[in-house]
Amino acid sequence: AVTNATGETYRYTRDLAGRIISETDFTGRTIQYQYDNAGRRITARYPNRQLLRWCYTPENRLTRQEVWQE
Repeated sequence: AVTNATGETYRYTRDLAGRIISETDFTGRTIQYQYDNAGRRITARYPNRQLLRWCYTPENRLTRQEVWQE
């Protein structure tokens, strides 16, 4: 976590593999992340109900980024 001069805290939560699974900014908004079995980040869910999704080749090359609104 990081605390700024006004006492607000920016927090990261990690899974057992050390990957960031959520981050909460200084205003309290949280972004949640999911990973595939290869450890690649595949989704980011934002507080405004927006979902980002990343697709990869088997060689770990990013092929597509999609933006969804739930």
